[in-house]
Amino acid sequence: MKFLYIFFLLFISLKTNAQSYQELMAEANKYGNNATEQALRYARLASTQAQKEFGTSSKEYGGSLNLIGELLKKKEQYKESEQYLLKAHSVFSDSLKVNCEEYGANLMSLGKFFHQTNRYDKAYFWFKQFIDFSDKYGTQCQGAYAFVGDFYSSIGDYKKAKFYLEKNVKDCAFLEQKAPLEYAYRVERLADFYANMGNYLATERLYQKCFPIFQKQIPVGHPEWAYIQSKYLSFLINLKNYKKAEKVIGELFQIPYTKSSVEILQNIANAYWRMNRLREAETFFSYCVNLRIQQSENGKCTDYQLLTQLGALYAEQKDFEKADDYLLSAEKIAEQEGLQERIKTNKASEEEKDIYIDILLHTGRLYAKQKNYDKAIPYFQKAKKTIDLLSKVNDERQREVIHQLIVANSVTGNYKALFPLLEKDIYKAMIEQKNRVLPVVGTRLRELFLEKIERYNQSTASIVAASSKNIERSGELIYDYALLNKTVALQWNLSDLTSSRKSQDSSVIINFKAWQNVKQRLGYAQMRESDNEPLRDELEEIESKLTQQLSLSKDYFQEVNWRDVQAKLAPNELSIEFLSMPDFDVENNLISNDTLYYAVILGYNSTSPDVVKLFKQSELKSLLANGDDFYFDQQSYELIWKQIEPFTTNIATIYYAATGLFHTISLPALMAYDGKKLIEKHQFQTLLSTRDLALKDRKNEVLRKGEVLIFAGMNYEQFSEETNFQATFSNDNINEDSLFRLDMMRGKEERYPTLPFTKIEGEKVQKTSNDNGFSTRFFYDVYATEKNIKLLTNQKKPPNVLVVSTHGFYNPKDITSESPFSWNSEPLMRCGLVMAGANKSIHENKIFGSSNDGIWTGYEIEESNLSNTQLVILSACETGNGELSNNEGIFGLQRAFKLAGADYVLMCMNKIHDQIASEFVTHFYEKIAKGEPIQNAFYETQVFFKNKYPDSLDWANWVLIR
Repeated sequence: MKFLYIFFLLFISLKTNAQSYQELMAEANKYGNNATEQALRYARLASTQAQKEFGTSSKEYGGSLNLIGELLKKKEQYKESEQYLLKAHSVFSDSLKVNCEEYGANLMSLGKFFHQTNRYDKAYFWFKQFIDFSDKYGTQCQGAYAFVGDFYSSIGDYKKAKFYLEKNVKDCAFLEQKAPLEYAYRVERLADFYANMGNYLATERLYQKCFPIFQKQIPVGHPEWAYIQSKYLSFLINLKNYKKAEKVIGELFQIPYTKSSVEILQNIANAYWRMNRLREAETFFSYCVNLRIQQSENGKCTDYQLLTQLGALYAEQKDFEKADDYLLSAEKIAEQEGLQERIKTNKASEEEKDIYIDILLHTGRLYAKQKNYDKAIPYFQKAKKTIDLLSKVNDERQREVIHQLIVANSVTGNYKALFPLLEKDIYKAMIEQKNRVLPVVGTRLRELFLEKIERYNQSTASIVAASSKNIERSGELIYDYALLNKTVALQWNLSDLTSSRKSQDSSVIINFKAWQNVKQRLGYAQMRESDNEPLRDELEEIESKLTQQLSLSKDYFQEVNWRDVQAKLAPNELSIEFLSMPDFDVENNLISNDTLYYAVILGYNSTSPDVVKLFKQSELKSLLANGDDFYFDQQSYELIWKQIEPFTTNIATIYYAATGLFHTISLPALMAYDGKKLIEKHQFQTLLSTRDLALKDRKNEVLRKGEVLIFAGMNYEQFSEETNFQATFSNDNINEDSLFRLDMMRGKEERYPTLPFTKIEGEKVQKTSNDNGFSTRFFYDVYATEKNIKLLTNQKKPPNVLVVSTHGFYNPKDITSESPFSWNSEPLMRCGLVMAGANKSIHENKIFGSSNDGIWTGYEIEESNLSNTQLVILSACETGNGELSNNEGIFGLQRAFKLAGADYVLMCMNKIHDQIASEFVTHFYEKIAKGEPIQNAFYETQVFFKNKYPDSLDWANWVLIR
């Protein structure tokens, strides 16, 4: 028997020696996927044969050495693997490199090797070599760009990752016919990238592209088909598309269960968990455990990932005894299998690290729920250390672990440990995350991303603010948090639109026109309450393209901190960021239903910003219910300003950025204990964010000479289609005194009445402009149409000043209303300015998206080009109102005009009298037309009208936003 065995080995040896290089390489590749000894043996034989057939300077010899290196890497013999890969590289002389596929494969192998062993500088070098080689010679290394994309994704350079992963699909489009399954996997890989980026629309589109191929090429019952379906299920759950998820679960139920079914059933269990169907989730997890027990030799479940998930589920159900059993079992099994040791020596895979983080995080959360923080904190700390070892980026996991550590240290009073966590792991991580994600998505996904991280950011800020006296440099952290987070979406969207309007790049211009077209179509669809989801997807895709085409290194995205703001303050100036945050219950790790308001105050001599707790939102709401009496009630002063007053000694100017309900309050109108209004003590200047102080020096900014465009004195019953009409100044003014008793209000009505003083206002602005060297165009009566204002605010060269004197409106959402300006889900559709012919259109029911229907909505205003407009004056009621957002400000006309590009916007918060509004605007405009700084002119105008009409608060309703 022994003789026969020796004879068999000799026969095999003679057979392999007789094989050619190509045959031996084919055998090596045949077994290569499993990195078996057999594969390695054939690769070594192929290397020897290559020397004989082609010599040691041949591409064949280099290719065989490269294969040996790849196989050794799979066997985790990294030292030997590196030696062979570098030896292979040394084979390729300059002449041999030309258009040599083996050389490209070697460069790719070296990049992958150093990426896998976490030596990113060397990985970058070799991937760069591969890219240069491929660009120069046009060689195709099958699937190579996917690895380049994965590398850039892992180091957080999503822009380059996207480019190479897309290239991996585009450059191999020919495979769709020749090798459809390989093509489908490339598309799926790109879909996974988009899913991780949060670009779910693109992900869904790619899945729909590759799914039909998978269905055709893979039998429905095949484990690979089940794996693909379960991945799609996870994506749908992340998207919260539970209806489609249920359908996919139904399809997965039809697949015959095999030994590989446990992973699929786990995905179904997780899906039910995410859908908050905990009983179904428990049933499926338990069934998976039983399957693992049946499959094991010792009758035990050793799947520590599965045990962790079941333990975490029991912890959520507050069955702490079962949770403790499962989680500790998972940790013990992972330790027995050497997982911790592999992580320490950096030999664990990314998936293994993820599983270990899960074990630690869920065990820590279990003890935290039982308020046993002595046990919880070490688990969170170990989870954080493991996250730091991850090669790939996992923002959500990082936020969760850091959040748990902050809560735990806050509860136990370990404030010393909080500052480094807050500075490095929260603030800097937020910057990195936003810099990765925001430049590659459009408006909708940008807002979804910011909403997704909002809970962690606001909860953390709430903890810091509440414990500010105990945390080192807490004021700096809170102020920098505000500078980083307030109005991010607005400023980024504004940058996109401004850059698009000013671009000379033909491809940008084409995409921007496409954006305008889709916006208009989407607007019409929303007004008719028709299905608009496909249009939303199309709009997101165009915005994403525009974002990536444009250079986004704008001022708004510089890393500005509190010292940058302070450097621009004078000794008699103060900067205040008002913040509203959830009332976070640290003890129970829960967010209450109420909101807390804080003021973060910075002065010229501040050593650090001061954090002042103000009030709860419920307290403010009860006072605001008193109407105008709010401003004469000492309680209002005590609630809002009493805590801030000690910081205002010798302060002349206060710059402030509002938040939440603060947007509805006129701070200058508050009455102090001495009976004086705050406007008599300080000049207030309203900003979207005080970061604006650090970026643009606008102190003493005056009005530039340019065109002034005026729309006033509208005829709400009729309109003209004429577009070339221009009014000339007339001295035949209406007798103002005879009209005063009409006491008209500029606000929303069932039928809009004529406002006589708006024509007077327009004429005075025109005369003042002409007298001071400005060119003017004045549209009134039937010519003050929506069509004309759209035409003149969509030109390449926008007006320097736009004045619109009319009725304005903002409607809170009311799904029971019949008006499209009330039931619409889009806030910018529920606000607008009333133009000529509006009553006619409303009466004839022609208010559904016509370009001249008489209602210029905020949604339409956003599409305008006011990118060079220094000042917009909205002399109309409620133009400052809108849907409130804590971090993004007001979703109303002010946002629409800012997105259109306007620099300063003068608007009114509530209803105003026609005559007083006319007087206010003309008085203010006379000052700025003569060269007085815009902000000073506004302040002086407010003071003048407060004194002229002491019993009216019309002066306090005006706000100038910059």
